[in-house]
Amino acid sequence: MTRMTDQELIEQTLNALHGKEEEYRTTVFDRLFSTYPDVHRNFLGLEGSKVRMSNEVIELMRGLASDADWVEMQTIDVIDLHRSYGDFALDQFFHFADFAVDSICKVTGASAEQRAAWQRQADKLKPLIEQARPDWD
Repeated sequence: MTRMTDQELIEQTLNALHGKEEEYRTTVFDRLFSTYPDVHRNFLGLEGSKVRMSNEVIELMRGLASDADWVEMQTIDVIDLHRSYGDFALDQFFHFADFAVDSICKVTGASAEQRAAWQRQADKLKPLIEQARPDWD
């Protein structure tokens, strides 16, 4: 039997996420705010931010899994936009990616193989995030 690609594993998980998007968003942001309570004040339009940020991180990881050439530039754009919301530390961006993986997998009941595929993409995303914000510190 052939091993599924990360892209295929991620697509399976996204299919299982259908109809559970709000639960995913709530889970990821509950985790963010319980870990970093001070960042809550940076979200003036919280409901819209939840949708945008949770979708952005999924799409960036999905793009990485498919070797999409737009991911690096889109990461720069996303990180640059977040500068308007306040001073987010690099580890907060990294943790948000990990919280997204945990939340997607929790909500969908993902297998260990699916979770590993998501985490590999989150781990690929982190250096892109770091490169996108070199002058923030």
